[in-house]
Amino acid sequence: MPSKSNPSYAMHLATSDEGMCLKDFTLFHAFNENGAMAIKLEANKAINKAIDDGALNMILSPNKFKAQYHVQGVKDDAKKAHTKIAEAYSAMEAA
Repeated sequence: MPSKSNPSYAMHLATSDEGMCLKDFTLFHAFNENGAMAIKLEANKAINKAIDDGALNMILSPNKFKAQYHVQGVKDDAKKAHTKIAEAYSAMEAA
């Protein structure tokens, strides 16, 4: 069974996502320096540096459809999150 939620630990102190509930797992990968988002941002920096240094002659070009698909997925997820947050505040105010 996943551990009790501890968002602050997940976002700032954890070194892995092991044993985290879904909420903390998501926060870990979005905000923690060991999470997926931080790893991806570091990779982006390394790619940009390699291009600037001339080590890569071109951008690692993904298929445009695949790139658009993934960008749209991120946007859709953000929109769903904002909708859920608005619903939660509405329910809280109605109570």
